[in-house]
Amino acid sequence: MNLSVALTAADSSHLGRLDYASLSQQALMEMLIDGISNREIICGEKDAPDDISEWRTVALNERKEVTSIQLPSSLLKGSVHLQWLPPTVEILIGKNNRLCGTMDLTHLPDSLRELQLQKNKLSSSIVLTRLPKNLQVLALHHNDLAGTLDCDNLPKSMEMLYLYHNRFSGSISMSRLPPKMKVFSVSWNRLSGPVNLTMLPEVLEELYLNDNNFSGHTNFSELPKSVFYLDVSSTEISGELHVNACRFREEKFEFLVDNSK
Repeated sequence: MNLSVALTAADSSHLGRLDYASLSQQALMEMLIDGISNREIICGEKDAPDDISEWRTVALNERKEVTSIQLPSSLLKGSVHLQWLPPTVEILIGKNNRLCGTMDLTHLPDSLRELQLQKNKLSSSIVLTRLPKNLQVLALHHNDLAGTLDCDNLPKSMEMLYLYHNRFSGSISMSRLPPKMKVFSVSWNRLSGPVNLTMLPEVLEELYLNDNNFSGHTNFSELPKSVFYLDVSSTEISGELHVNACRFREEKFEFLVDNSK
């Protein structure tokens, strides 16, 4: 075991990003999971982790670089240090666990295409303006995340954003969503204010705004033709929607608007 691999969580918290480039994939992976109290499920012995090629939750390419991490579900406790994700990782899945702590999304590798950490106990605000340029899927639903949401500078590559069942508050802009966005879900939060649905991506298929404090008259006449599921129930949104067979795939379109709040 080399010196960099032996660093503890306390030591690694003081390392700068200059050190990141010099660390081995083994060292980065060990630092990534160092905050997980029962990490032996992933890496073998805590004090003498197996080589990452033997970690069952990790996929490597032909150069022995980590490309995918799929953490076991329903078992893990503690925190993950996302700033130490190896620069080659494309997929990280760690859903249905007891992972807690803050979510630093500002130092993720540009290679990352999919991040799923839903159904955990993560708490903090999140920064959506510095996500990896190649990120396509971000799933953080069913956590305890809070703060406001800036959706005006999401990666152009993003296709699916799942932030429902958290504690986000404040107003939200949907006028500059990525052109490839197909699913946008922010339901079951504490978001408020009016919503502008006149500049949504042309390929958007599903839009979930329900169970928030949104209010005011909303123009539904400019919805993309691709939309087939729209939920604004349990809000104070008002307006008219005329489903036209020439505009929507009417036989598949579903519009939930039971605003009983």
